[in-house]
Amino acid sequence: MKKIIICLIIIFTPLLVRADGHASKESSLVGEGAFNTLHVKAKNIGKYLTNLKSNTSTFKAIGADAAGTCVTHSGNNYQGEMFVWTAFSNIASAQHASTLYNPITDASFQREKLRKVMYSVTWKPLKPFKLNPGYERVFRMKVAPENINNFVLVMTELESAIIASGYDTFNLGVFQPIGGGVHESQTLKIRAILDSAKESGQLMDDFFSGASWSSLWLKARMISEITSDTVEI
Repeated sequence: MKKIIICLIIIFTPLLVRADGHASKESSLVGEGAFNTLHVKAKNIGKYLTNLKSNTSTFKAIGADAAGTCVTHSGNNYQGEMFVWTAFSNIASAQHASTLYNPITDASFQREKLRKVMYSVTWKPLKPFKLNPGYERVFRMKVAPENINNFVLVMTELESAIIASGYDTFNLGVFQPIGGGVHESQTLKIRAILDSAKESGQLMDDFFSGASWSSLWLKARMISEITSDTVEI
């Protein structure tokens, strides 16, 4: 199933959330920052986006560093599928924010009428990651707990190899869900980001042509199982 998603970003502070650690064999949990995502069923996506953009006070009140939306346009699990994300400097801030605003009980009557809340989840980056959305291929992947550290190390090596091959803006994120329930508790989320669809397509062409870094992706696949493969913009 392929999905195409449009992302809208609202920045509240000059510093975007990013993970600035360096991977090591001792621990893969080195990423700084965290994200909350609120998954909803929008009755009218256009009106809901307009409502969000016209009143950003809620995002500021909960201490978000940045916020945005992703709207699913293809391969929907349900009509009006989308989510709102907020970025924070750490998990503590992200978890605290969820106690300051309950999207089910605290939303304005106007906003509440525009969507139905499906679920929410916190995401922890497991490797260095820049918050710089673009054309994104997104995987949900099952990785056994004992293999997570090695998986993150391989993905970090893969990112460096792809950048070295000429894709200067390539950005690869690995995220672990926290409090994802049945929706987001069994897999890691992988986001492979480039500036454009053409660049992303060229990267895949390179892979099928036997690029030097291809073996690293195959190595990662040997210790993981893809459960979802989407494209997001």
